[in-house]
Amino acid sequence: MGNRSVLGEEAAFHLGALNPHVNKEKSHLSISCVLSQKKFAAEISAMVDSGATGLFIDKSWVKKTGLKTYKRRKPIKLTLFDGSPAEDITDVVFAELHFGKHIQKLKFEVTTLI
Repeated sequence: MGNRSVLGEEAAFHLGALNPHVNKEKSHLSISCVLSQKKFAAEISAMVDSGATGLFIDKSWVKKTGLKTYKRRKPIKLTLFDGSPAEDITDVVFAELHFGKHIQKLKFEVTTLI
């Protein structure tokens, strides 16, 4: 899986939209897992958001870690839980999520989460 790095909560990966400072209050369910893509692997804290309609990864964290992104053929509109519009999603990341012995190949929508 390559080298693993432990990330602080400011660089956390999230399943669903999240302000990472909310985790300090333990008001969301988070799981420890590993995100990998080719030679990259990182131990992360993933937030499980049962209200999210997809899998999301923070744009600034993707840029910071150098994860490979792919352009969507057609941008999609993202609407927040309160009905307000967010930025269009133009990129995706394909990566593997490792949880215990389970490995799942997933597609994540790249957007601003923080």
